[in-house]
Amino acid sequence: MSTAAAEGDQELATRLAVEAGELLVRTRADLFAQGLNHWSVKDAGDDAAQSFLMNELRALRPNDAVLSEEGREDPRRFSGGRVWIIDPLDGTREFAERDRVDWAVHIALWHDDHFVAGAVSLPALGQVFAMDPAPVLPDITRPRPILITSQDVFVELPFRVRNCVRAGGGGKKMPVFHRRVQGGFAVGKYFVP
Repeated sequence: MSTAAAEGDQELATRLAVEAGELLVRTRADLFAQGLNHWSVKDAGDDAAQSFLMNELRALRPNDAVLSEEGREDPRRFSGGRVWIIDPLDGTREFAERDRVDWAVHIALWHDDHFVAGAVSLPALGQVFAMDPAPVLPDITRPRPILITSQDVFVELPFRVRNCVRAGGGGKKMPVFHRRVQGGFAVGKYFVP
């Protein structure tokens, strides 16, 4: 049995996230060295990572469906079973900007009704996060605010939410902070502490 065949799903997800990330780091450096424009860098990065991941998954897990942000529709994903969910280059715009490190490779495996494997590689930072072993999360002792994100111009929404939360919280004073962006539509982020 080959090493690839013996590789478990989590090991595969992690390895593919790391290797796709390494490919993207090399590709990015080559593209910048060639002086290509922003759009060419974005397209080449998307294409390189998509091709690499699809070729690997086809070779190593040929019976599994793949749902990719960059790929063609795989109708097998609707029939249940095993579905790899990939974003070969999350943060394509950032990838195409020099000195940006906030882009990633995402790979997960959904089996029937739950995730069984997953990894996120942050290649420019040399980091990878995987489901197994799961990262240790810090203990959060403070109450978390409620965050409502809206792409609607309905500005009464945060105040209605505040009033609902107040009703359940004994009438405590709960300020609402919001931000609107001018343009064709408004985007608001509403915090109810």
